Amino acid sequence: MVVRRKRAGRGVRDEYADHPEGADGWYRDHGNEYANPHEPAVAAALSFAVATWPGVFAGPILDFCCGSGEVTRSLLGLGYGLPTITACDPYTGEAYARRCGNDALQFSFGDIADGALAARSFSAVVCSYALHLCEESRLAHVCWALRDITSNLVVITPHKRPEIRPSFGWDLDAEHRDGFHRTRLRLYSASKAPLAFGHAAHQ
Repeated sequence: MVVRRKRAGRGVRDEYADHPEGADGWYRDHGNEYANPHEPAVAAALSFAVATWPGVFAGPILDFCCGSGEVTRSLLGLGYGLPTITACDPYTGEAYARRCGNDALQFSFGDIADGALAARSFSAVVCSYALHLCEESRLAHVCWALRDITSNLVVITPHKRPEIRPSFGWDLDAEHRDGFHRTRLRLYSASKAPLAFGHAAHQ
């Protein structure tokens, strides 16, 4: 298996910044050899999530922006099966298939915002180390589209972003901070607020 190694002293975010097309361009060029170095942090977060919020994971799960399968592999280790997990990523399908033995849907943030998964339903959508890469101008539309397919959004992130506001269709129910791995695990539930004007206009 080919794994892209970052240059010494440089993070992936530095490589995003160096790429003329930013994160999208970087993943398009390197997605099939991508591996998240924070997989142990993802596994620890999901172990906590499943133990603490078992009802959230009681049905089909979407591994959104699946990378090379860090969330899927962690869930498999916790006893979930591939028929229960659907993966989605526009750039890393080859890396995901190689590690997980299953194909990923190739939808981008824009595709999701445009309703690419509108006919599907999931107990939870899990997005790890990725949703903060969504453009600010598109994030609300993506969040509202995810609200159409699930009542539970689980976000794993190394920092404060993304900022998901109630006006995006989601209420923050809980946040768990892992000091060892320096991650934040957040559970959002679908807001009971009325449909936002921006989302209605987007549709």
